[in-house]
Amino acid sequence: MSIELLKNLTVKVDKLRALFALNSYSILGRKKLASVLGVGEGYARNIISALKKDGLVKEDRHGIALTEEGKMFIAKIFEHITPYFNIQVLEFPNSKAVLVKNAGEYVKIGLEERDWAIKMGAAGALIITYSRGNFWFPGLSNLSHEYPQLVMSIKHVNPEENDVIIITWGSTQKDSERGALGAALELIRKAGNLNILV
Repeated sequence: MSIELLKNLTVKVDKLRALFALNSYSILGRKKLASVLGVGEGYARNIISALKKDGLVKEDRHGIALTEEGKMFIAKIFEHITPYFNIQVLEFPNSKAVLVKNAGEYVKIGLEERDWAIKMGAAGALIITYSRGNFWFPGLSNLSHEYPQLVMSIKHVNPEENDVIIITWGSTQKDSERGALGAALELIRKAGNLNILV
């Protein structure tokens, strides 16, 4: 992946992270949004401007919020992925997870997805598929039997048949979130479900 392509993907992932934050908080000031995203205020301002141009957010004296179009866009995203940014998985620092719906058949052994997560800033990633009532390291082992402690920490994600859980960790929350979403978006692209890169 070229530096330019990585930069463009990072901006797209950060726009998505900003939309998730606004969906959770309803309304945020610029400074608070920058803090939640773990980025500088100047960069956050660029993200906000791009999202306003896309018609997905609005800004007034109270702060920044999703537009109706932005809410519909988020609803469309949730048909394909669900972020779990408050998850704590074992001892992994700043662990984050993203559930990718109905994409298990596109994962071979998870190396491609792991590599995408690392390119996007994560220190590491686990790619887990769910099928026949069990969690799996694809092509390797049944986590439900071999790593029950790991399964206990992700069970509340409530996957359905053929779903994929991408777990990342890193030195900062921002790196972990970028890694999880970057890998999730690449998996969605591979599945051909929807181009949700804004």
